[in-house]
Amino acid sequence: MLDIKRVLYGEETPEYHLSRIKLGQYYLDYTNKFNTADSIFQESFFGVVKPVIDIGHVDYVDILNSLAKFYESNDEYAKASEVLDEALMVTRTMYDNQDYEYGLELEKIANLQIDIGEYDKADNNIKEALTILENERRNNQTVILYVRALETSARLKTIQGFLGDAEDDLRLSQRLFYRADNLIGYDEVSSNIKTANLFITFGRYSQTEEILLSAIEEYEKLYGPDSRNLIKSLTSMGSLMIVQGDYAEADKYGRRVNGIAVETFGESSTKTAATLRLITDINTSLGDYDQAEDRINQAIEILENQFGRQHIDVAKSLSQLGLIKLYRNDDPATIEPIFDESKMIISGKLGDTNPLYADVLTNLAEVYIAQDRHAEAFDVLNQAYDIWELTVDKKKNVNKTKILVLKGDVYYYLKNYVEAESNYNQAKRLYENFFNDNHPDYVKVLSKLSKVYYMQGDARKAKRSIDEALANYDTFIQFYFPALSEREKAKYWSLIKSDYEFYNTLALELMEEFPEMRHEMLNHALSTKALLLNSSLKIRSRIMGSNDEVLISKYNQWQNQKEYLTVALSMSKEQLTENEIDPAALSSQVEALEREISEKSEIFKNSFEETKVTWKNVQQTLKPNEVAIEMIRMRYFDHVFTDSILYVGIYVKNDGSQNEPDLIMINNGVELEKRYFKYYRNAIIFKIEDKFSYKNFWEPIVNEVGSYATIYLSADGVYNQINLEAIYTGDGKYVIDNSNIIMVSNTKELYLRQQNLTVGIEQNEATMVGNPKFYTSASGGSAEVGQLPGTEIEIEQLTTLLSSSGWYTDTFVEEQATEERIKQLNNPKVFHIATHGFFTPQQVIESNKEALGSLETTASQNPLLRTGLMLSGAGDILDETNFNYNIENGILTAYEAMNLNLDNTDLVVLSACETGLGDITSGEGVYGLQRAFIVAGAKTLIMSMFKVNDEATQKLMVSFYKKWLQTGNKRQAFVDAKKELRSEFPDPKDWGAFIMIGLD
Repeated sequence: MLDIKRVLYGEETPEYHLSRIKLGQYYLDYTNKFNTADSIFQESFFGVVKPVIDIGHVDYVDILNSLAKFYESNDEYAKASEVLDEALMVTRTMYDNQDYEYGLELEKIANLQIDIGEYDKADNNIKEALTILENERRNNQTVILYVRALETSARLKTIQGFLGDAEDDLRLSQRLFYRADNLIGYDEVSSNIKTANLFITFGRYSQTEEILLSAIEEYEKLYGPDSRNLIKSLTSMGSLMIVQGDYAEADKYGRRVNGIAVETFGESSTKTAATLRLITDINTSLGDYDQAEDRINQAIEILENQFGRQHIDVAKSLSQLGLIKLYRNDDPATIEPIFDESKMIISGKLGDTNPLYADVLTNLAEVYIAQDRHAEAFDVLNQAYDIWELTVDKKKNVNKTKILVLKGDVYYYLKNYVEAESNYNQAKRLYENFFNDNHPDYVKVLSKLSKVYYMQGDARKAKRSIDEALANYDTFIQFYFPALSEREKAKYWSLIKSDYEFYNTLALELMEEFPEMRHEMLNHALSTKALLLNSSLKIRSRIMGSNDEVLISKYNQWQNQKEYLTVALSMSKEQLTENEIDPAALSSQVEALEREISEKSEIFKNSFEETKVTWKNVQQTLKPNEVAIEMIRMRYFDHVFTDSILYVGIYVKNDGSQNEPDLIMINNGVELEKRYFKYYRNAIIFKIEDKFSYKNFWEPIVNEVGSYATIYLSADGVYNQINLEAIYTGDGKYVIDNSNIIMVSNTKELYLRQQNLTVGIEQNEATMVGNPKFYTSASGGSAEVGQLPGTEIEIEQLTTLLSSSGWYTDTFVEEQATEERIKQLNNPKVFHIATHGFFTPQQVIESNKEALGSLETTASQNPLLRTGLMLSGAGDILDETNFNYNIENGILTAYEAMNLNLDNTDLVVLSACETGLGDITSGEGVYGLQRAFIVAGAKTLIMSMFKVNDEATQKLMVSFYKKWLQTGNKRQAFVDAKKELRSEFPDPKDWGAFIMIGLD
């Protein structure tokens, strides 16, 4: 058509440019080519057509409406409003103020005014539009215009809180729609999306989902999967999934729609702000409050820049922000003003009987509860309840559930368990009516009810409720965890793990009446102990065994990006600017890629992984002279969790004497973790006789279990920080003399090993690293990090030993012992490194916080970036910085070690000081080098708990390798080597510093 117009009229004529404007309208309506459409409007309309067109031209109002649509999409609301005002004036001039064309323009203006928060003006305009367009009610050719106005009216009334009137408008619009013979530019799909948004408010969730899925499918067919036209439907679908408790699906929609919005409109668009608010809700639901606060602050900045501080969306976002800060344990006194501002904006715009005001009051109640301001909490909750009672039909009022739960919380805190139970049960029934018994909020109510019943002494009800809650958590972990990054998994697990801890309290009290509870207590431990570690191992194992080159490539890309991120976090602001690197954006990219590969790895899980490992499975793997112990650290529960700590060892054996798991009770957990742990370390470090450790740490266990040839122990809490073998028992003996203890992260590893899920490689290859040259600069550095010539002797002796036994060895010492060499490892059967190790506690970081840059502070939050191994050039790095370990190559942090290729590596030996240290997380073990090398694939790991003697270490390692090469039994060789070393080095600090983790 353009070519024809060009030939007929020429490129400079209005006729040609009118056709070109239609092309711009096509780009605007059906594509993401906004810049192209903008260029056409500027050149053809403003440059050629507008100066000469008559306002009565048939296309003029249509062009003005397109311009308004473009400006609105581009967040230029003032221009959009100006253009629509002109269109209204032209329409009135061409027709009169009772013509449907005039009414249509009023409806469009009202829609825009709703978007920008001018509700009074919108109310006046939509009322006038309805009066005019009602005349078309009986005209099947134009009735659709009245339908549009009714839908806009329903949208406005919903915001105003007139939900009954909004439903009436919506019902009438739906009846009239079916009479329309001419849709006159009516976008049925877009209309359905707006209707769906209203249905969410009305609690009509099944209808909403059906409408949105159909809309998404239709728009994908029309515009493609990445079209901006999908933004509203995808955002609404994400919101619906949150309401229904399907966080996995919500997360998928959230990530997808945010990507489309950013790509189409940029990071500063109000369209992007809506997706950020959705992601905020998802993150909050999952306990990821750091990310949630970051996202909502971005949204607030965008909205405030566009609409000003007094906009309703800003108010709603402030309410979200206040709640997040509360959940992050910020000072409630600083949070309350945030809610006060939100209340002020909403009451000023919509009044204090609006449902949005009720939402803010409900959130504010949580602040009052956190401050023990119970009377004020009741006041605002009752006020919010009354608002919902006035605005929504009682049978449809799911909005009251949170209010009922919070009132139950207040009653519970006041120990009024009867009223707490009543409110929780009312909320429970509402969740059952509107959702199902898998909804996360329903499960939370079950958990709360269980505690109420427990405090009332009703054991059966308490057990029934918590059993149902944990069954739901188990399902959620199985099906939702794959869609999360490890950081997100940790955040979500922190939300629910206390309920497993509560179950343990219940089990200990009720197992006489319900013996099966001790079975489930152990089964829960098998399912959740080292949950995050095992999840990481599964993902890596599946991907590397998948033969899917694309997925493996993505996995490698993710590892490279993680490596790049550690480098970015070590850069100065000037370096980041120079290299155009945004660490926050890079971190988001890394996490998005991690989620993708984690989710895709689910395709390759085998059928065996679907089987839940139980205590019976573990028991059947044991020989008659073996016992398996799961150590569980738990807090006492009495109304709330107390500061008292209890260690429970649940053990199974297979000698015919046991029909169910038995328990070891160690009641003085606080003393173990403070007084006796400190005493244990001092006794070893200062080489004094240890008179208390055996009695407190080991005697309760061995007295209960008895004498067994092999004890498999999955540690928890303080038991991760001690070497039980090196505890003195008296008469010149140690635990190692009487007990063969094999440490595992979870005793279900015994069953998994039997299923042949892990297979080592046949070729005997070893990589040996020792005595790195810590200072490589010409000046020689400060020499604060001493060289380790003894480790070079250790490496030489071990290389000779292995070579004489037919092993192929790669040896790197001094200048060759570099970080780059380590990162090039490719599944050696043995990786042995002898150097300095280090661990920087979080307290040290905190005490030096003022000297750190913001990025260093961010990096230090990850314990895997605070522990590592020193390699060539490490001394030079430490001369430059105390904590920024990745500014140059030379220090391999645990974070980097996780990426090493050790999937077929049978043994990693960390022959260095304190390589077993790290942050201790209850139920997860040590976040440090230990975890890193296990995630990297190592089957067995040898590491140290103390600073070690160079000569003693050298002799221990040589003796161990000799014995292993002779017998082929790593475990026994290690034990025998330590016993042999004792004859020359009798202090446990020398022979007992090293421990072995994992199965042969």
